[in-house]
Amino acid sequence: MKDFKRLLRTLHDIFQGVPPAKASDIRRIFAIGRVLQGEPIKAVCADLKLQLRNTDRLAKEVEKRGLAGIVPQGDLTEESVLANRRLGIAQMLLGALAERRFEELSDEITGPGVLKVEDHRPSRTDTDYRLRARNLQDQQCTQEAGAGEAPLRLPRLERARAQRA
Repeated sequence: MKDFKRLLRTLHDIFQGVPPAKASDIRRIFAIGRVLQGEPIKAVCADLKLQLRNTDRLAKEVEKRGLAGIVPQGDLTEESVLANRRLGIAQMLLGALAERRFEELSDEITGPGVLKVEDHRPSRTDTDYRLRARNLQDQQCTQEAGAGEAPLRLPRLERARAQRA
């Protein structure tokens, strides 16, 4: 029960005692806390817009098992649930490995030309990359014309940039 009370205090600090309307799990934790403190369950459920039966069942489980009472026991050990979780982990691992291999090969794919692959992932769960043109500074496109050497010819796009500069 001590662990549940710690969670409840933390959520009270975060939400200043007012659970968000769209987060039913957090509202349910607030409701269980109020029920365990002795408030009538009907009033609590009406106030937080929760189902009476589920809240009552969870409050009894939390009273018996503490914080573990929030997580249904049967769901954790069923073979179908475990199989789905294993598949999810396998998909995440496969995605991470594919991403790593792509990053290793991206320079080989684009070569030393005018294109480069740039990592553009705002968070770890995104997989966005951009194909961008390299800067003229990235490439050594100019060459000093020495005696008897013809000047290096620049591609059309780079020639237009050089003329603007």
